[in-house]
Amino acid sequence: MTHTDSTRRPVGPPVLQSAEDISPVQPGDVVGRYRIAERIGAGGMAEVFRATMEGEWGYRKQVVLKLVLPELASNEEYVELFLDEARLTAALAHPNLPQTYELGVHHGRHFITMEYVHGLSLWKVVQRSRERRMLLPVDVSLKVVGQLLECLSYVHHATDETGGALNIVHRDVSPGNLIVTDEGAVKLLDFGIARARISEHRTAAGQVRGKMGYMSPEQCRGLAVDHRTDLYATGTLLYLLTVGLGPFEQRGDFFAMVQACAAGEFPKPRDLQPGLDPELERIILTALALRPEDRYESAGAMLDALDALALKLKIMPRTRGVAATLRELFPERPPPPPLRRRTSSRVMRSVTAPRPGSELATEPQNAAAPRASAPPPPPVPSASLMEEDDESSAMTTVDGFTPVATPRVFPTRRVAVITAVVVAVVLSLAAAIVAVTRPEPDNVPPPVPLKQFPEKKV
Repeated sequence: MTHTDSTRRPVGPPVLQSAEDISPVQPGDVVGRYRIAERIGAGGMAEVFRATMEGEWGYRKQVVLKLVLPELASNEEYVELFLDEARLTAALAHPNLPQTYELGVHHGRHFITMEYVHGLSLWKVVQRSRERRMLLPVDVSLKVVGQLLECLSYVHHATDETGGALNIVHRDVSPGNLIVTDEGAVKLLDFGIARARISEHRTAAGQVRGKMGYMSPEQCRGLAVDHRTDLYATGTLLYLLTVGLGPFEQRGDFFAMVQACAAGEFPKPRDLQPGLDPELERIILTALALRPEDRYESAGAMLDALDALALKLKIMPRTRGVAATLRELFPERPPPPPLRRRTSSRVMRSVTAPRPGSELATEPQNAAAPRASAPPPPPVPSASLMEEDDESSAMTTVDGFTPVATPRVFPTRRVAVITAVVVAVVLSLAAAIVAVTRPEPDNVPPPVPLKQFPEKKV
């Protein structure tokens, strides 16, 4: 569903409005059906807010609202880029991508609402590890990059409703566009300059888009790019996480970085970190090859190389390892909510519909007299939070009530089957005992010899 200032879907180019006629958005303002809570930040094309979608019966959902910058609201090129991002992300669905909910316009400023991801940008994680003068564990780096490669593999092979390839290239894979959640998952953000077949806006020849330090050599030269550009950027991230510096970070000067990137000149990882595994260095250098044809052919191929490396190093990259590292680096952040055990339907029925004659059934629902406060229930051991759902368990607490355990009654059909099997076994044993203990008669006739049938003559 698309919300606009009019009730009909806009046709043709978007309606543009000058920056002088646009008032800034403040916390508490309402944009469409979303109430602004706080301003998270701003990029080159839009400012980002945390907002709440409010509905009837107390329905509330937190979202991220991206709003085109006021000074760009009348720039047709940037508005088309913004609309391309909304159309493109709406066509994608993957665990490592935030969902896109809505595209609309508010007082001449286009906005997108997306899934709110609670976590930290990978750049903040890198900065904190530098402050602690420590490198991320290898298994954590492999898990972060591995999730990114799984996402890129999906994006590069994405298709439209008819099965046609979308040919998506993100072109802006960088630590600022990766969010690491409190559970250790990685989300790829910002398809604002992504190139795809369905994009209305086309980058002119010689025009450079991307973040310096993570752009491929062909991007720096303003040449045509394909999916291997994203693999190059992934290689720079793996270099950053395992070495502690970006491949071109020591250049300092912007133009020196551009020249080094275009020429593929950077120190080898083991020159800066001699203890780095040689196979890991080979993977990084393959991803950072100067020519696209010398890099990995696909994100899946690079992911296979990382999996083989983890097997060789006898490590098992896991999301919970990423989450533990995040808690170690940011102890001031509140811990993630504990896992809550899902209540079975049988327990819910026993609580919401008590049996006649019980205290819950006889208690008046609209009693106005104050009730004596009952003592709180005993705490549930933490180990029970990780147990699987079991309908036979009677210790699951719902709304403070503990349903009474009832004896398990076997159905009549099951009892009949079990009884029949037991009777058959007893009768078989009795017959065997009688056959063994029965005495043989005294006068037993000799056995009758078999008759030999004459052979047929042919």
